[in-house]
Amino acid sequence: MTRHQSFFALTLALAGTAGFAQAPGGLQLLASCDDTTDVKATIRTTDAVQVHSSLAGSGQQCYSVTASVDGQELRGYVLGAGHPAIVEYERVRARQPVIMPYIPPPPAPPEDPKAAKPAEPPAPQPVSLAGFRGVDLNGQSVDLDRMKANTVIVYFWSPNNRRLSKDSEMLDYIHEQYEHSGVQIVGVASGATASAVKQFCDQNEAIWPQVLDSGRLAQQYHVDPAKPYLVLDQQRNVVASVSSATQIDTVLQKRLKGTL
Repeated sequence: MTRHQSFFALTLALAGTAGFAQAPGGLQLLASCDDTTDVKATIRTTDAVQVHSSLAGSGQQCYSVTASVDGQELRGYVLGAGHPAIVEYERVRARQPVIMPYIPPPPAPPEDPKAAKPAEPPAPQPVSLAGFRGVDLNGQSVDLDRMKANTVIVYFWSPNNRRLSKDSEMLDYIHEQYEHSGVQIVGVASGATASAVKQFCDQNEAIWPQVLDSGRLAQQYHVDPAKPYLVLDQQRNVVASVSSATQIDTVLQKRLKGTL
């Protein structure tokens, strides 16, 4: 089993495990992370649970799982780490290496401090999205490291931002034009509910994965709001960050020619 398989497909069938008392009624298996009233089933801590991934966002952590309940395999979501399989999943994930963005050192001060003011250090720029993972609107795992595409375009947007919303038509062109050239698109949506994002994507035929974010991912990877479109190479290093979807076409042409 590879590291990614052990990370995203942890299955524990623990009966009577010490330290995990059965809560009254068990754990709720939800149809989505947003609606705690839509319960599909109740999971006992002794039920076999396969943890696929954790959902990026704020509030109580949400996990995409498949549970074996009374002989049936059910797919859904669990809030909180109340099952031994989720605890083990978090333990393994904590041991994964964390790749932090490179932050350049500040420039050396001038020899004569009276001659010129020290230049302010440049704002951190996104350097790598290696290790980026989440869950899309359909509950499917999104892991940039496991994608086979040579080039991945990750863009940070919000349905409430009209300028970014208008770029959906150009992104659709990029998808159709370069899909067979090893290019894949992933959207990171913030400032809206899952239903609002899904509605927008359905109306604009945006069929690529969309990961919900409270804004923490954009902050973590030092995404410049003025340049929300990131073009990544096969190692998921940032080779270009641009301000509009129109500029992506120029970057991809250079990538195909081997000049970028």
